Amino acid sequence: MPNVYTILVADSSLETFPSELLSNLPVRNFFRKIKKKPSDIILDSNYHSRFMSNLPNLSKRGRPDIPHLALLACFGSLLSQDSRLRVFIHTINDLIIEFHPSIRLPKNLDRFKGLMIQLFKEGRVPPLSDEPLLTLRPQSLTQFLISAREKHDLIVEFSQKGDVLPSREYAYLLSSRCSNPLLIFGGFSHGHLNIDSKFVDYRLSIYPHGLELFSVISHVLATLYNFEEEQNVNL
Repeated sequence: MPNVYTILVADSSLETFPSELLSNLPVRNFFRKIKKKPSDIILDSNYHSRFMSNLPNLSKRGRPDIPHLALLACFGSLLSQDSRLRVFIHTINDLIIEFHPSIRLPKNLDRFKGLMIQLFKEGRVPPLSDEPLLTLRPQSLTQFLISAREKHDLIVEFSQKGDVLPSREYAYLLSSRCSNPLLIFGGFSHGHLNIDSKFVDYRLSIYPHGLELFSVISHVLATLYNFEEEQNVNL
């Protein structure tokens, strides 16, 4: 039976506007001007960088475009078209978003942010559906990985600090030496994930230099699909 791959995009730059910034007078003036609440806005450095300088973990904040493009890469892949991909987002604020395999995400970033605002408010989208396309739950990265350790026979973190392997080698590892692997990627612009080594079997890199997240995910998923196709032809 072909593998089903699970993707986790961790520490993702996806959150509503932080309420702690409301102590800043310019921030309060900004919200009075636009007549919205912080819960009605996704933090985005394109629009809010002047308010963000004192935020902790600044390199992992205010980039909703990064998880958005990563998700488009996931759900646009051939593995997803074959219903062989499960996708989760872990946010910087320790929320887990689970995506139904059949979801069709908006390609426009503003529409995506609107969808995320609805999810953060309602906890699921559609709110009253028995089979929601999106669900939200509070869970830390460590808690997720403790559960994942019991479910997955291989856990791999992709990182610039990982061991660089040729495409065919990591494709063989992920498709031939396990049946239910979890692939972890960082969902931010700079920095690294801080995952305890007991939760990860391998730390791998596909290239010795930094790449955009959507490019890494696209390459990995395409490599896995093509490797499996070659193996099937050779049977």
